[in-house]
Amino acid sequence: DYEEVHGTFALAAYLQDRMAFRKNLLVTPGIRFERAAFDRTILRQQTSKGAQDTYASGSSLSTGIIPGIGITYGSRDAHVFGGLHVGWAPPRVTSSISPRGTPSQTDPEKSINYELGTRLNAGKWVHFEGAGFLSNFRNQVVVNTAATSTGSGGELVNGGPTRIVGAETSTLFAFGRRLALPIALDLGARYTFSRATFVSGPNDGRLLPYAPLHSFTANIDVEHEGTGLGGQLAYTFTSDQYADTANTVAWDTTGRAGILGSR
Repeated sequence: DYEEVHGTFALAAYLQDRMAFRKNLLVTPGIRFERAAFDRTILRQQTSKGAQDTYASGSSLSTGIIPGIGITYGSRDAHVFGGLHVGWAPPRVTSSISPRGTPSQTDPEKSINYELGTRLNAGKWVHFEGAGFLSNFRNQVVVNTAATSTGSGGELVNGGPTRIVGAETSTLFAFGRRLALPIALDLGARYTFSRATFVSGPNDGRLLPYAPLHSFTANIDVEHEGTGLGGQLAYTFTSDQYADTANTVAWDTTGRAGILGSR
């Protein structure tokens, strides 16, 4: 029914400078440059006479200039950090849900991102890190739930302005080092709270699809220092999340709308 060829050639470069204003104060400004050349060639498509071979080719350029700055205050074992950076992702062609659907192109993703947190080390066997974050998107690409429910159209669309606010923490206990064991025995845990919502349009205030509020991971790692043999036991939890932009509670017959239960 359809045949297309997509190609992207991209270049990226960045420059940063870490400046020590004091022994315990580091400021790191930087800037990243990205340029993506995209070409798309349609070899077969639907016409009024059905599927026909064709040749239609086009190209586009997209450029992103992405500045940012990070600040760290304190010692190596106990410090606070903060950061501000611009987010950018080039446009892309999203695949069609249905084999008879037409692929479509999305706009670039643009955002401004903030973070503030701390890192602590105690006795070289306990590590803790916690941070709060805020991301304001001028445009975020999201799942096209209208397409998934009808079986037509692209799988991703421009979601418009969104806001993501949350916090994340991680802790690591190196019991093997603390007890002077002949094996490395580490216990780690990570938790993230993230509330991602639309901030305008018909879905204003609703949660983004496939964006759970809570996620938690814990793991135990064991490794013999002499042979390198080891293993890991891990547990992961993900809370409820919506499958569609309308935040539908009840499932429909396609299984592509409603609440995905926690796992």
